[in-house]
Amino acid sequence: MAQKLRILKFALALCTSILIMIIFVIFCENIFPYHYEDHDIQLLDKGWSLDYRNQSYQDITLSNFKLDPPDDGDEMVLSTRLPVEGVSDATVSFLVYHSVVTAYLDGQQFYSYGKEEAAKNELVGSGYQYILLPADYYGKELTIQLDITEKDAFSDFTPILLGQGTNLYGNFIHSNRFVIFASVFLVVIGLVFLAISSFMIYFVKHSVRLTYISIFSILIGIWTGCNYKIIQLLSDNLPLNTLIEYIALYLMPLFIALLFYTIRSNQKREKIIYLCFIGVDLVFAVTVFTLQFLNLVHIPRVLTICHVIVLAEVLYCLYSIIRNLKNEKRSEKLLLVGLLFLSVFVMGDLIVYNLQKYNPGQFKSGYVSITPVGAVAFVIFLLISYLIEIYDSNNEQKEKEYFMKLAYCDYLTQTGNRAKCNEVLSELRHEKTSYGIINLDLNGLKTVNDTRGHNYGDLLISGLANVLKRCFEPYGMVGRMGGDEFIIILKNITKENLEEYLRQFQHYLNVENENNLETNISVSYGYAMDSEVFDRDPLKVYNLADARMYQMKEIFHKAGQGWQREQKNESDGLDCN
Repeated sequence: MAQKLRILKFALALCTSILIMIIFVIFCENIFPYHYEDHDIQLLDKGWSLDYRNQSYQDITLSNFKLDPPDDGDEMVLSTRLPVEGVSDATVSFLVYHSVVTAYLDGQQFYSYGKEEAAKNELVGSGYQYILLPADYYGKELTIQLDITEKDAFSDFTPILLGQGTNLYGNFIHSNRFVIFASVFLVVIGLVFLAISSFMIYFVKHSVRLTYISIFSILIGIWTGCNYKIIQLLSDNLPLNTLIEYIALYLMPLFIALLFYTIRSNQKREKIIYLCFIGVDLVFAVTVFTLQFLNLVHIPRVLTICHVIVLAEVLYCLYSIIRNLKNEKRSEKLLLVGLLFLSVFVMGDLIVYNLQKYNPGQFKSGYVSITPVGAVAFVIFLLISYLIEIYDSNNEQKEKEYFMKLAYCDYLTQTGNRAKCNEVLSELRHEKTSYGIINLDLNGLKTVNDTRGHNYGDLLISGLANVLKRCFEPYGMVGRMGGDEFIIILKNITKENLEEYLRQFQHYLNVENENNLETNISVSYGYAMDSEVFDRDPLKVYNLADARMYQMKEIFHKAGQGWQREQKNESDGLDCN
């Protein structure tokens, strides 16, 4: 039954994740009613001339042109004749990677970007160029010169569009609707759970794992927004946008390794491997960021190294989970599903990218990346996996506490049993604090059991236990050694304090007897302090208290009276020494 319940919960979590993804996609599909094809936007794809590496190409179609990846310092000049019919506020937009851009109209320069950064050998950055054309542009020759600043900056031409600026921005938003919501969702959910984990980290086990998940979600959301240039809706500083993109990308492997390090913290071999990953990620990130800060090596140039690190970590994570799949917790099985989701979506994009690169024309330039959807799925599965881990951990803790209670709790009195008492006595051997021990024993329990039955005897035992817990539990441990014998262990206490607690106990016991006329609880007791024994041995202190308790019990039997009457005849706070 328990196994079926676990399977049901796992299936429910999986279905919930898939449902969230479906709702996400439907929402993204319908939220923007904008249809850019209804607006006056032209794709400038055909009829271009290209001068590149001392070669001239005429009447080329940009989307089908096979381009050798440029090197740092290469120059590329594109020219075409603009349409004779113009639009107001005409703007040309296109995506450019790590290049200085200069635009000419009939040989007259009217726009430039990136020359100052390139002259200082600084990062030029990547992003969309929105070039406002002169009012009399129609029918003239547009020339775009690209001076490449990074090796292998790009391998094909991105679409060049002509239209009004507002329409071009609308086209950009519509074409990237999935990416916009994915990046915003990832950042927002990361910030929310980061705030939650910050409060939980000192109180809830595994909260640090939620912190790593939250930071990873924020990083992948930032990278998604920067990589697909969504950040340009907020900032037109392309060097800064590009720097943020690569910082987020290079930090992601570190938090993946930290996440799996916490998950595998109880497995020595895998813990060491993930610790090595963490070390490599830290050294890589610190080195790259330092070189970029000193302007010695631009941060995009080490992208291949980052890809290798990410690939190695993801493959090992998948291998680690699959290898132990039979023994994995259901939370880690969900983690595997999330990794598979991300891997499949990333591989899908890589396949399309390579088809576009080596087989131009296979896919239209309007293809929308699905990696952000995979990233959202991965983060959702991470969070669900974490929540299930917390749920299971709490259940395990409750089960542990329950069995600990069975092992150390007396069922009748709900106090510590003999095993618990012996454990606490043993711990006293290693502690340097002062302590006192009180032994108590019900008077006449055997007679009560014989004359009125064991149920009545149990009522007396539980009644005494309630009074003891009320008086002594705030200060120490109350335990039942067996039968009608109880023990009180009080730490960090003086003899005067102990006697004061006993006077309170006498008072509460009198009140209990007055309120419950059917029961007349009578006890004998004895106490001893650790300072009374030479080596402070707990067993010797216990035996001393026990001997004094039997002395009092002997007085009770000789007098033939209950403990309460004896206390009225004794001076207040009887000393059993």
